[in-house]
Amino acid sequence: MANQMLGPGIIHELLGMLLLILVIFHMSINRRWWQYIIPQLKTAPLKTLTTLGLTISIVLAIISGLIISRHLFFFKSLLSLMPVMRIIHHYSVYWVLLFTALHIGVHGYILMHQFNVFERIHTLPTFVKTILALTVIGYGTYAFWYESLYMYLFFQMPYTYFDFNQPLGEFFLNYVSISGLFAIMAYGAEKVKNKN
Repeated sequence: MANQMLGPGIIHELLGMLLLILVIFHMSINRRWWQYIIPQLKTAPLKTLTTLGLTISIVLAIISGLIISRHLFFFKSLLSLMPVMRIIHHYSVYWVLLFTALHIGVHGYILMHQFNVFERIHTLPTFVKTILALTVIGYGTYAFWYESLYMYLFFQMPYTYFDFNQPLGEFFLNYVSISGLFAIMAYGAEKVKNKN
C-alpha cells in the first residue's frame, strides 16, 4: 500500500516475498488446524471465518503480485492478465490488512501468553487499558475515513491515492491504528462470545 511512498518497486516486491515466506512458515506450524476446519465452523465461527478470509485474500494478493511483478519475476505468457491482476492485487491487499487485524484480534488471548509485550499490556490496570483501547479506536476510526479505506474495501476506488505531503510516519501510524481498531473489535467480539 505504501509502494509509491517507499521508493523503487523492487522494495515492494521484496516485502511481498518476505510476506510469502512468513505466510508459508505460519501455515506450516499451524497445518493441523486445517484438519478440523469443519468442526471449528460450529465451535469457533469467528476465528474460522477470519482465518478463511485472510487465507483467500493472501492467496489472491500473492498470485496477482507474482503475475504483475516487474523486478523479481516476469511471466511473458501472462501479460494479457496484467490489467485484471492489477485490480485484484489492488483490492486484495486491503482485505489482507483487514483480515490480518481481525485474525490478531480473535487470537488475542493466545498472543498475550506468548509475547511479553502483549502480556504486559494485559497486566495493566483496567482504566489504563480502557484509555489505550479508546485512543486506538478513536484514532483508528478517524484514520479509516482519512485514508478512505472503506472505498478500497468495497471496490469504489480503482486506483490508490497517496497524499505525498503526508509524512511517512503519519501514514504508517494511520494504518497501524486502523489495524488496532479492527483487532480490538475482533478481540472484544471473541471475548463476549466466550462469556456466552
